[in-house]
Amino acid sequence: MLEDSNVALVAHGHSLRIFAATFLQKNPRFAGQLRLDAGAVSILGYYHQYPSIEVWNRRERH
Repeated sequence: MLEDSNVALVAHGHSLRIFAATFLQKNPRFAGQLRLDAGAVSILGYYHQYPSIEVWNRRERH
């Protein structure tokens, strides 16, 4: 079951931002307020059973 598993998504930033907005139970237009750089890592999860952003737009810098 997906409820008990981790899932990795790789896609274009716009699609991922809309997915995040929907996961957070926001209007998809909220995605326009989320910056997401190419190659960035983000982690969505739950905090006290509420959808939350654990990590957003993390990029390793060399």
